[in-house]
Amino acid sequence: MKTELRDDVVEMDLICVVCPIGCSIKLRAKDGKVEIVGNRCPKGYEYAMDEYRDPKRILTTNVRVLNGDHELLSVKTDSPIPKRLIWEMMRILKNIRIEAPKEVGEIILENVLNTGANIVSTRRIMRRKS
Repeated sequence: MKTELRDDVVEMDLICVVCPIGCSIKLRAKDGKVEIVGNRCPKGYEYAMDEYRDPKRILTTNVRVLNGDHELLSVKTDSPIPKRLIWEMMRILKNIRIEAPKEVGEIILENVLNTGANIVSTRRIMRRKS
């Protein structure tokens, strides 16, 4: 959770998700200086800094399928994207129509929004039998 105390002070309470330990990390940023406590390893420090600077997430959603045995295909990004781009990514995917068949892991869109992330299918869709 991110708390803006004043314009120049930010505090965040985080649970690190890099490994199974799940360290409770506290981040405090004031006047351009960042203090991080609670991480047990350097990966926790980097996780907290990324969450402060530009948090990223894997996006999972659906796209419409033409001539498929299902109307929707579940998809996801193959790497995390900046949270600030999720709504723009959803607007793009809302208008996508793909033709069946598709296999698991097949790339639907490459390098979306120049993030380096691809949209990939997470299930198999067969062509509808006439």
